[in-house]
Amino acid sequence: MATPTLATAADHRLRLALHEMVFSYVGSTTQVNRIAELSDGVILEDGDGYRQARYTGDTRRLVDPEFYLMQRDQREGESLFPPTPSEAITQQLDAGVACLLAPSEFPRDRGPDSIEQLLVKGRDFVETAELEAPDLPAIVPIVVRFDELADRRWVTSVRESELPIATVFAGFRDPLDKPDRIEGALDLIAAAKFALVMRCDVAAGGLVAHGAAAAAIGTSSAVRHLWLPSRTPGKRTPRSPVFVPSTAAWIDKSRLVDAGNYAVDDELWKCECAACGPDGDMRSLVGASDSSIELHSVAAAMRLVHIVFDAQDRVEAWKRICEQSAAAFRALTEAGMPGLKQPDGLKSWLEVLR
Repeated sequence: MATPTLATAADHRLRLALHEMVFSYVGSTTQVNRIAELSDGVILEDGDGYRQARYTGDTRRLVDPEFYLMQRDQREGESLFPPTPSEAITQQLDAGVACLLAPSEFPRDRGPDSIEQLLVKGRDFVETAELEAPDLPAIVPIVVRFDELADRRWVTSVRESELPIATVFAGFRDPLDKPDRIEGALDLIAAAKFALVMRCDVAAGGLVAHGAAAAAIGTSSAVRHLWLPSRTPGKRTPRSPVFVPSTAAWIDKSRLVDAGNYAVDDELWKCECAACGPDGDMRSLVGASDSSIELHSVAAAMRLVHIVFDAQDRVEAWKRICEQSAAAFRALTEAGMPGLKQPDGLKSWLEVLR
């Protein structure tokens, strides 16, 4: 039998570490151990994440170096610099990670030359990892702005790099809220040798349906994508959002207070996530603590992504989830539940899938 090439061996390690895994991307480490019990693994932010990773037992874990967060608002001359590949690898090895993530930058210049330079640095990290940590796979996070999705700015460079990538989509609100952005994201996923959808919401289900190998669901709105700073006030994120599986969306907990009074099918309130169990009912969460709701919401969103992974026809499974979401919002609105609107992202997915 022929000896596997380095590329083949690296691909094999990536699949063992990440393939068809649904991670929770943890912004706060307060509940990381409880969340880890409901997930295929956890991705932690840097800082406390490196320390907390040591206490997550046998959980499959990654630590995101996150330099894009520190650099996105910096003037070009004031940019912070990530550690060398060796320093980043050592930090992550000490945290006991299952996969190495390259430090990724967020330059003010978003042109082709900057993109090429970032991918060259990513390749340097992957090649250093092959030498210094040959038993672990390595992957390169790329930070793609909402306006760079529709113009396919990263697609050719990612395809030609032949690097495994982890996508971080950045926007002032939802970066995947329009059909052209979704289509651009799908082209990017298709261009990658291996794609991990990182810092995402339930839209990860659509991306894995179209070829992403793994995904991570943010445990709060702050880590469901990269929020860009905005000079204009936006809509406030609900104070206590709860994920309702039938809607495939987060709805403010206050909307559930009178849920029992609405004339809708009880199936609409059903939840079978790992936190709720096989007989879960959303209406029982009305008086639950924020921590219990967070656990439910993460587990329920991840369950929908697993439903897509497990389907024989993944695209059809995701389309069915989006259609059921539209039907649920329509039923709740007709029943009189106030202030409801299906998220633009889910409506846009239906346009793309038709």
